[in-house]
Amino acid sequence: MRILVGYDGSNAAKDALKLAQKHAKAFDAKIDVVKIGEIIIGVRKRSKVGKLLLGSTAQYVVLHAPCPVITIK
Repeated sequence: MRILVGYDGSNAAKDALKLAQKHAKAFDAKIDVVKIGEIIIGVRKRSKVGKLLLGSTAQYVVLHAPCPVITIK
């Protein structure tokens, strides 16, 4: 198993890395740490109710990423 951590030096990224280290130890996994300049993410069409009830990870990434995001359907 491999664990991917997006790392930008923020406190949230540091916390994510600490959690990844715990998971890696528990599951005998390797960690890949990356700093990114662009994100390409796949999205799927969902109803408004589906978005409201379950949220959308892709939507969150698009709205909060500190770099350009390209979405593909």
